[in-house]
Amino acid sequence: MTQKRITYFDMAKGLGIILVVLGHIEYISEELRAWISSFHMPLFFIIAGMLICYKDETGQDLKTLFQKKFRGIIVPYFWFSIIYTLIDVLNLLLHKIDLHTFIKNICEAVTFYGSSVLWFLPALFLSEMGFLFFTKKLPRVLSVLIVLALAPLAYLGQLYISSIYTVYESSLLITTLINFVRVFLRAAIAMSFVGIAYYSFFLFKKNETFSWKEL
Repeated sequence: MTQKRITYFDMAKGLGIILVVLGHIEYISEELRAWISSFHMPLFFIIAGMLICYKDETGQDLKTLFQKKFRGIIVPYFWFSIIYTLIDVLNLLLHKIDLHTFIKNICEAVTFYGSSVLWFLPALFLSEMGFLFFTKKLPRVLSVLIVLALAPLAYLGQLYISSIYTVYESSLLITTLINFVRVFLRAAIAMSFVGIAYYSFFLFKKNETFSWKEL
């Protein structure tokens, strides 16, 4: 029974990965790519929220969870960032990128903004840990309100700092600081998906008429 439930989560993750690949194929129509892009990344955060509920992580020690998720998410982020940096070193030597771009990419890696698709890993880590922190440290109603309010507030924050970014785009220091703020804004938006999925799954499990055999 347990294995079957995990299998369904794995299938959902697999579907998400396929959608990510399809979303980056140039030969599909713009309409289809836009449709896929509208939900394929939130899908991963929704799955993460369901897994937090399924594993009952809100009842586990926060420090232990931090260490576990750090090893499982952030450590791979560091390794992939090193690989990206080595590729950038090669591109720099081959004059495919300039020094400014090279330094910019390093700054993005160090500040957890992430090179290319690597942004997802810090966003996943921070959104999960943020949700667990609020859920464990605050009354349930208050934690729900905070998690739900973060998404629109973070979105407005993204719009505001994007306007600042365009003004100071030539300044490596300012753009690096802005991107560092964006890391947390991304996580705040993602946290809302995690929270909605967690509480939806929580209520779903409490339904006494539901049986995993139906899956």
